[in-house]
Amino acid sequence: MGPFNSTAKRPQCLRRDFTPSLSTIRLKEEVVRRTHCETTFGAYDVKVQGGVRDGRLIIEQAGFHAAGHISVGGEAGQMADVYASPGDPMFYLHHTSIDHEWWKWQNVDPEARLKDATGPTIANSPPFGNRTSGPNITLDFEIGLNELEPKVPLRRVMNTQGDLLCYTYAKEKAVYDPETGEWFSEELTEYDEDLGRFCGDSGN
Repeated sequence: MGPFNSTAKRPQCLRRDFTPSLSTIRLKEEVVRRTHCETTFGAYDVKVQGGVRDGRLIIEQAGFHAAGHISVGGEAGQMADVYASPGDPMFYLHHTSIDHEWWKWQNVDPEARLKDATGPTIANSPPFGNRTSGPNITLDFEIGLNELEPKVPLRRVMNTQGDLLCYTYAKEKAVYDPETGEWFSEELTEYDEDLGRFCGDSGN
């Protein structure tokens, strides 16, 4: 698919146009974690999608979703093309990371956040642009992948361990010791407690 809004089959070589100047500024751990200080999904999503207005990106405001795409795709790569980006294997690693961050945000207050969903149903509608706005999504909004997967209500995919999905993320990380040449596991800090200190210290 692609370029631009074309969905026609168009075989093409993989292109990447790395932009380290963006990734070193907008993909720092502190910048990513700052989005998690928001307590509602609407506010969290605005931070994640930050800098996107009417299909254009304001670099200095880029959230970690757009920044990940542009850091790899630049001006000429598929990752920077909304239609062609799934043609780059990096797309799936990036979106898994986004899902992981959302999972961490949800698990700070799962009782409320597993049911917290909002946002426009039409691209580039407020708060992401000036296009005529449509209704906001609800938990009953149906999502699917056309012939690849039947539509299901959003509420069925909000929980990674609900009645439809069945996965979770590790609470340990792999660490490499260059002196011994071996890998070992290191337990992650309790995310909600650590995040509470971070948000309080950073004034968010």
